Amino acid sequence: MCEELRKRPGRGGNCIKETTVQKYLETVSSVLEDAKKNDIIPFNPAHRVRKKCVEKEKQHIPQKYEMQRLLKIIMDEPILYKAYYTMAIATGLRRGELCALRWEDITGPYEFAIRHSRSYVAGQGIVESDTKNHRERVIVIPAQVWEFLMSLRHWKTIRSGKPDNSQPIFTDLDGHVPNPDTFTRHLRKLYAKNGFPKEYHLHTLRHYYATYLLQEGTSKQVAADLLGHADTAFLERTYCHPQNMAKREVANLMDDLLSPKNIYYQPYKFVRIGKKVG
Repeated sequence: MCEELRKRPGRGGNCIKETTVQKYLETVSSVLEDAKKNDIIPFNPAHRVRKKCVEKEKQHIPQKYEMQRLLKIIMDEPILYKAYYTMAIATGLRRGELCALRWEDITGPYEFAIRHSRSYVAGQGIVESDTKNHRERVIVIPAQVWEFLMSLRHWKTIRSGKPDNSQPIFTDLDGHVPNPDTFTRHLRKLYAKNGFPKEYHLHTLRHYYATYLLQEGTSKQVAADLLGHADTAFLERTYCHPQNMAKREVANLMDDLLSPKNIYYQPYKFVRIGKKVG
């Protein structure tokens, strides 16, 4: 099974990642383990499968000045893309969660309930399900992003009448929900056109959001809740960049303490002990 999965093409025509293969293996193994416990099979054959060593994928996280430059570029985009990408940057929502947002998900001024996710499945088209961790969560967005969303709503009202509350927010000119890949491809073109690293993609905006929260002192519990993680464990494993920066800041504090500019600094004087005269 694992060998067949490794041969299958994933997104963009590339092979399926080894981490994905191992997730499938873990799922099958848990089912077989349950069958073993219920005496349906004598042993779990999945335990005999040797796992390949997988090197942890490095997260490419933009610097703050890069994100500010990207925002300037996004400001010149049509209102649909402007609203979508600023919402992604300011909330860290997953692509599928953004595509599934409806007007009825607005629960108050600047407040949204995240309930659904949309994805494209080969042979089935666009499929909607609940969120990745199967939990509903509430987010609050900045006033400027709210204004972009209201501008988008006004633009749709002028073009085709007031949108129904059950209609997704991010639709094309005719009110149809685009394939989620549409927003991914468009952002990649912006990256390429403006000289951003080729490793950057739509999910990079989510990585930046998580990193920025932790770097600015947001608690891990609050950050995990906003990102839709069940707990802080994944956050701690994935986003170590802010922790490394914090360690660098500690070293800088010690540099200040040991600096000659410190009024209490006393350089070490080497005194040679000579023989007593007389």
